Amino acid sequence: MDICCLLRMYDNYGWKTSVPEWTALLSISTRYAFDKIRDRAISALAPTPYFSNTLDPVEMVVLAVKHDIPQWLEPAYVLICLREEPMEDGEGERLGIFTTIRLAKARERFWREQARMGENKDAETPGGLFGSAGLFGSVRSPCPRRARATQIVHEVFWPPSSNATDGAPR
Repeated sequence: MDICCLLRMYDNYGWKTSVPEWTALLSISTRYAFDKIRDRAISALAPTPYFSNTLDPVEMVVLAVKHDIPQWLEPAYVLICLREEPMEDGEGERLGIFTTIRLAKARERFWREQARMGENKDAETPGGLFGSAGLFGSVRSPCPRRARATQIVHEVFWPPSSNATDGAPR
């Protein structure tokens, strides 16, 4: 039985594949250029827009770099910025000096702003409590903290003047 049949059986019978199993499939499928299996593993491990219930954000960055999945970088960086606890030494070692320093910059900017906003309760969102479009306007982000963290991550990792082609979202 080939691996594609096995994956179909998992899907058809509702069997659950664990995160370590998907990670192993991602590694093998990337190494041997099994594109369909790779796409399925990426999909199974992919973070959702508002949270990741499959992978730790540091692990997401490590896997994204190792297996060339640039679309995972932004959400992982944002999740790391949003968490309250600072990065641990081991996480910094896994991420590398360049990424760790940039994440530290982004986190510092984000949490400084959060502290300032805590001092001024009316500054929760640009334009007051309900945003610049009013109570029912569409300008207000559904999650202003996440939107601001995403903006800061873009400014730190992929500044507008940067000509880097590192697979970053633009």
